[in-house]
Amino acid sequence: MRTRFRMPGRSSACNRLDRRRFLATCGAAVGLVQCGRRVDAPTLTVKWSTAGLPPAYVERRWRADVPPQLRSAAEGFVTRAGFFNLPEDLGGNPPDGRDMGTYSITVLMGTRMHTVRFSDTSQTPELAAFRAWILDNLAPVAVVE
Repeated sequence: MRTRFRMPGRSSACNRLDRRRFLATCGAAVGLVQCGRRVDAPTLTVKWSTAGLPPAYVERRWRADVPPQLRSAAEGFVTRAGFFNLPEDLGGNPPDGRDMGTYSITVLMGTRMHTVRFSDTSQTPELAAFRAWILDNLAPVAVVE
């Protein structure tokens, strides 16, 4: 004869539901660990665009999830640039500025999201360094939007 474990005061249907939740949670955690992702690490995504530069002069957009090995470097650039404290629009190029670019960078870090639009003449040195880092490190793994 088989005996079943049953918590006092709870129905067997309730025990089955608790067991299913527990197994589903454990399965998801084990799956993430085996895939090489930390369970508690929120994703860091960077979107950027460029417009006004030859040969096409039209806006082009890209998106990339920052790989785990580059995450600390990306967070360092975001911190040094004071990215989340920058205004949304830093200003454009002068009307007579030919072949000058306008750019936008959007950072999605966990639940935080911020976009900064800037140009060749309005970018800060830290923002220019962040943009150069993005082009060097994230462009090879980016998706065109």
